[in-house]
Parts: sequence; C-alpha cells; structure tokens
Amino acid sequence: MAAPIISPSLLAADFGNLQRDCQMVNESVADWFHIDVMDGVFVPNISYGMPVVKTNFQNIYEEKWLNMMRDKLGLFGEDKNDLTLINKLLDWMKNNNADYTNTFCHLMGIEIDDEVYKNDDFKSWTNEWEKRLKLNNSSDKHLELMKKTNPIVIPRNQKVEEALADADKGNLETMNKLLKVLSNPYSDQENIIEFQKPTPIGNEKYQTFCGT
Repeated sequence: MAAPIISPSLLAADFGNLQRDCQMVNESVADWFHIDVMDGVFVPNISYGMPVVKTNFQNIYEEKWLNMMRDKLGLFGEDKNDLTLINKLLDWMKNNNADYTNTFCHLMGIEIDDEVYKNDDFKSWTNEWEKRLKLNNSSDKHLELMKKTNPIVIPRNQKVEEALADADKGNLETMNKLLKVLSNPYSDQENIIEFQKPTPIGNEKYQTFCGT
C-alpha cells in the first residue's frame, strides 16, 4: 500500500506571514503544498491568484514538481535534460489528447487499449526516456518507484456522476463498487477497465460539480 501524501493547505496559512509559513512547510515532512488557485475565469477569485503563487512558491514549486515528475517516470538522480524530457512528454499528451493517468500506466507496462501509444512521436520519446533510465544504474528499480507514484485508477468524472445518479435513486451498488476500486488506486486489480477510460470527448464544454 502506498504511503499517504501529506499536503497542507495554503488557505490555513497566516497571510500576513505567508513566506514564513511556506518555509515552515517546506522544511517539514510534508510532501506537497495544497494550493487552491481561483483564477476568476472558471470560478470567482475569492482567495488568491497566480501572482501570490508565483511570488511565494515559484522556486519551491519548480523543485518539488521536477522531483515529482522524475519519480513518476522512474528516474533516479538528476540530469540536465530531465526538464526537457518531461516537457516533451507533457506537450505530446496535450497535442494528442492522451490521457495523463493512462500514459504513465502504459509506461509501467500496464495494457491500455488506446491507439495513441502507437504514435511515432511517442515511440521516439520513449526511446529517449529509456536512454535516461540507463543512467539510473538500477534499471530493475524504476518500475518500483513508478508504481509507488502513479495511480492505476482515479475518480473519473463520469464514474463519479454515474455513482451519484444511482445513489440519488436509492441504489448504492455503483457507489460501493467505485469506492472499492478507489480504495487501492496503486494496486493491480481485476475488471477495472471501465474505471480507466477517460471522460468521452464531446462538443459540449464539460463542467464539474465545483464549477470548473
């Protein structure tokens, strides 16, 4: 079972001493900062926006984010080209509408039924990634690191809505099934393909319950 991730919320900080409180969290055992950025576009900006985040967190965030992405890709140590390698993958995902979670699952050797991973650009990137893995001097441990960092299943919006709709009708079976699968997101489970499928891409703008 994966270790819990400790992520204190910035909203609980003293805004009069924000830098002090951020430094305190950075020096603690916490893994992440929980930052609720309300950008004024999707939801009203009732707390703080990107200027506050950039002023107080840019260097801390960049270091934490880069190390997190190295873990997700099973990379040990540091290499000057890591950021470029990571950004190439993220750009490829964006340009090809590749699912974020399933892409990392595919890289872990988990079968994902999606033709996008046969893309020549993705194969080229994979070759670069495999060359970087050789710098680990421990090729047998990269999968172990990736499996600790990448969930196999996440609460997909369409599955959550399906469970809520059935629960509203008095049927909790769908909800209980969803909760059972999500209780072990990092573990191999049987019959979970339906929980790995991304939300279908439609013409209508998708809106979640929180307004985004």
